[in-house]
Amino acid sequence: MSEYIPLGNFFVGFAALAVLIWYAIETMKLRMAAMEQVESMAKPCLTLWADLRDPTDAILEMHDAVGVMVVRGSDAQFVVQNIGTGIALNVSYYFRSLDTPQRPGTPHYLFYVLRDQKIKLPEPMNATPYAGNCEAVFRFQSIGGKRYQSTITMNNRVLTQFAFHPDKGPAMR
Repeated sequence: MSEYIPLGNFFVGFAALAVLIWYAIETMKLRMAAMEQVESMAKPCLTLWADLRDPTDAILEMHDAVGVMVVRGSDAQFVVQNIGTGIALNVSYYFRSLDTPQRPGTPHYLFYVLRDQKIKLPEPMNATPYAGNCEAVFRFQSIGGKRYQSTITMNNRVLTQFAFHPDKGPAMR
């Protein structure tokens, strides 16, 4: 019987180590979940300012544009709006035509966009590149330092698609 005591001690120690490792992993998962919860309370989300489209235009799909939301502007210029819960910092953005594929131009920069804030952009809404199918891409940071990207696709200023996801690409300059 006494020859099994060291073996029993080994298994008890091994079981304690396994429980300790399991506890550390579960604690790390709780920490990550708490960090994500804090981030979601201050997560920005940028889009273009939009409004409901004229019902007749939407039903008739005027200009081959399918959708019920149309981009609004201020003084015939696009307006970015933060619909998220936190401030968007270091905002880089560009517009590009999808009808004539080309590399995006030099991105423009905004220092920040506060929650619920609307900022008029220097891009004119009636410019040729924005008349057909085009997209606007916004890349920005949250106050916690996480990077995000919003991509808004439109056809004759009618919103056709919106994508929001973490930005894993290189920082825009």
